[in-house]
Amino acid sequence: MGGELHGADSDGATMREAKRILVVDDDPAIRSLCYRILIDEGYQVEEAPDGVAALEMLTGAKSFAGCITDLSMPRMGGCELVIAATKADIVTPFVVISGAVDVAHSVVLRSNQEVHTQTVHQGGAA
Repeated sequence: MGGELHGADSDGATMREAKRILVVDDDPAIRSLCYRILIDEGYQVEEAPDGVAALEMLTGAKSFAGCITDLSMPRMGGCELVIAATKADIVTPFVVISGAVDVAHSVVLRSNQEVHTQTVHQGGAA
């Protein structure tokens, strides 16, 4: 599924007006779950297995309304992806997710092209 565009309306026609979302996760099951949820909500979805592939897609000719990325992945994780995208002047909003619940993580948040970090713990924001 990596790098593929998915999405069709009930008649099977391509959704030209839908917003395109990039889902980045090294776990195919998580990518599939996000894909199904977003398609059901009317979005077009493209997928990447890691931050390196995602950055190539984000710097390509297509634009994305948003990017949902895993925090921890091989080659390039979500925080590194957001930082690299910011340095490349990519204006796509990011949501960084993680399945890890037992360790505090540093999450990158973007606001007006600045990169901010906030430590998030299992019970909520610090």
